[in-house]
Amino acid sequence: VVACKENWVITSPNMDFVKEPYIFEEEELCCCADGCLGVVDCFQWPQTHEKQYEYSICIPQKHSIPTLQIVWYDPTPSDFVVPTGSQFAVGTLQNALCTLMHLAQHEVMRLRQHPLLFRDLVMFVVQLQHKTLDIYALLEYIEYVYLLLLNPLSRPLQANSTWMGCFVRATKVCEALYFAGVPVWLVCSKEYIPPTMNIVCLV
Repeated sequence: VVACKENWVITSPNMDFVKEPYIFEEEELCCCADGCLGVVDCFQWPQTHEKQYEYSICIPQKHSIPTLQIVWYDPTPSDFVVPTGSQFAVGTLQNALCTLMHLAQHEVMRLRQHPLLFRDLVMFVVQLQHKTLDIYALLEYIEYVYLLLLNPLSRPLQANSTWMGCFVRATKVCEALYFAGVPVWLVCSKEYIPPTMNIVCLV
């Protein structure tokens, strides 16, 4: 698959689509109303490969793993419980939602017992979700990807479509991730694309 954006060509050896690459311009880092960072949020969208945070390639895609649905939940005002007679707009999270987050018991207890402004409650829930996704991604990376990067197979694995994957600019990194079954998109300048390139699908 091949796609073009300005002077850049994006191709993938193991995916049949190209996600919009929000990697060329500087983006101001600020929280959206849902507590996330928008297209520069590695928990929401594939980012450029970073060696220091390599395991982020294993962050699961939104709604790809049924048992992790709670990490995609966005708090709404109806989930916000203001105590009866409260003079201030502070409250807690509904008990039913706290039950769904019981694996992170310490954090949930803080959500239940410490009244917060709604915007602060949203940020707290997002931080809890990101911690959960971060731990999940690290465990996936250690269990499946790390050893394959150290000892590559002779043939590439099928791409794991539940993982976020990443954009890369180095062909060696692209090849290593491809053989490890990581969704990967190679970004290069148009000048480096040979006219004899075999294009399977133009998007």
